[in-house]
Amino acid sequence: MIINLPQLKHLSVYTQTGIKLGKINDINFLVETHSVYQYIVRSNFLGRKYFFIKPSQIIEINNDRIVVEDAVVIEKDKVVAKYNSKILEGVATTEINN
Repeated sequence: MIINLPQLKHLSVYTQTGIKLGKINDINFLVETHSVYQYIVRSNFLGRKYFFIKPSQIIEINNDRIVVEDAVVIEKDKVVAKYNSKILEGVATTEINN
């Protein structure tokens, strides 16, 4: 399957369990290898939360969505976050305050 950047940026990103993370906002490339380093997912149009997803975390890309491993979701509940902290290693997220 071939997909161009405008098509990719319109795809919604979901976890394996069906949680919608947002849409592709941008992509970082490795110049040396001409490959995708990470996909940047914005939580919603006005959202300030971004998820940085490595290609190895993607399970499927099809015509209407991207499915990623459940481990990319950071829980706000401290108890759940503490319990899941080991599966979140290697996943970067950030909030941008304007």
